Amino acid sequence: MQGGAPIQPPPYPGYPGAEPAHTKETHTMALMQDKAKLAVAAVKGEYTQDLYVAVTKATLPDEVVPKEKHVRTLRIACSAHSPRHTVEYVIYKLGKRLGNSSWLVALKALMTFHRLLRECDPSFQE
Repeated sequence: MQGGAPIQPPPYPGYPGAEPAHTKETHTMALMQDKAKLAVAAVKGEYTQDLYVAVTKATLPDEVVPKEKHVRTLRIACSAHSPRHTVEYVIYKLGKRLGNSSWLVALKALMTFHRLLRECDPSFQE
């Protein structure tokens, strides 16, 4: 090193001077998109509307843990007496939320999966 200046590491998220992974605008936009989808689901009145709303609200991109009432709805839907297609729908929708670009949504989907695996009967794991 002839210049005498130390080599700086590239800016990674969490390092001083790094760009934030998600700006406030993209966070707000993702939240608005989820709220719009919830409104459409309420108007459609589909059979799986309650489950769709519970999955979406449990994994909204805000910095709070999933609400107990939404996890409870999913836990009841995944109980042993529920039809298998209902359980598969919940797993499918949570899996789609895992693929979301927001790390908050993915983290909350994992938290919800973990709670369902821990609190539901063993038939959910099959």
